[in-house]
Amino acid sequence: DYEALRAALAADKIEEAAGLMEALAVSGEVGLAAAPAPIAEVLQLISKTAREMAPAQNEKGVRHGFGLLSQSVVRLLSENKDLAKGLFIFECPMVVGYGKWVQLSEQLENPYMGSKMLRCGSAGQWPR
Repeated sequence: DYEALRAALAADKIEEAAGLMEALAVSGEVGLAAAPAPIAEVLQLISKTAREMAPAQNEKGVRHGFGLLSQSVVRLLSENKDLAKGLFIFECPMVVGYGKWVQLSEQLENPYMGSKMLRCGSAGQWPR
């Protein structure tokens, strides 16, 4: 669901992205039952953030919500390297606030800037 949200924002599908935040909240809640404690803690934060941001309807609010979600997703993946295999991390220097994100493809597609600046950014480093 996170990747679908990222792709929607990269394609400027703001209304679709708001709905995908709700789907991400549900996915995080479903994963809580089987997750070990450290992962469950981050999944709970992802679900809470996604649910709070889902009602955002304007572009700025949705993209800001994505940043808050990305911060938790990057934390989860950096603390659990096996989950990060095959994923790529990028960062945008123009974002005010948290500017990193994760995606499946190594071709940069900036969800914070969308079509205006789709290739803005660079490969990032996983936090330690």
